[in-house]
Amino acid sequence: MGVVTLPAITKALMENGLDPATPAAVIARGGHPDQQVVSGSVADIAVRAAHVEPPAITVIGEVASFAAATDTHVLEEVI
Repeated sequence: MGVVTLPAITKALMENGLDPATPAAVIARGGHPDQQVVSGSVADIAVRAAHVEPPAITVIGEVASFAAATDTHVLEEVI
């Protein structure tokens, strides 16, 4: 549901004052070997993640910038 409604969610966030450059990430199959991570900004995450199949989680805010800057395999080993 979140992937399907992501365009409306991000539009509403920006209309209500969220900076379009705010980092965002969509994660599907989190923690699995075939984990899929798509990162971008609130302004473009819906387009970038349009191919992601639900279920997936969307993270919005500075913490989402770690998705683009970190090798997810390293995170799995640390956790």
